[in-house]
Amino acid sequence: AAEEGMRAWVKTPAATAATGKSWTELLTLAQAGKDLNRTNGLLIARHMARNQGALNALQGGAQGASLYGRDGQTTNHAGGRRLVIG
Repeated sequence: AAEEGMRAWVKTPAATAATGKSWTELLTLAQAGKDLNRTNGLLIARHMARNQGALNALQGGAQGASLYGRDGQTTNHAGGRRLVIG
């Protein structure tokens, strides 16, 4: 609604050519910012998924998942290896 009002005002005699040009430039920059923000969001989501996968691998992946033991019965597996750091 405000954008339509501004477009209408820019076409009136009270507005200068510079005002119209500035308004058009502002809209162009706003769209570019919106596009960059969307791309950034996609990249962040991709990196978060990759990091979550790495964390799952480091933490043993399927903690508490049911697995079959040697006797063919399901057992709860506590998870991967113990890591000693330091």
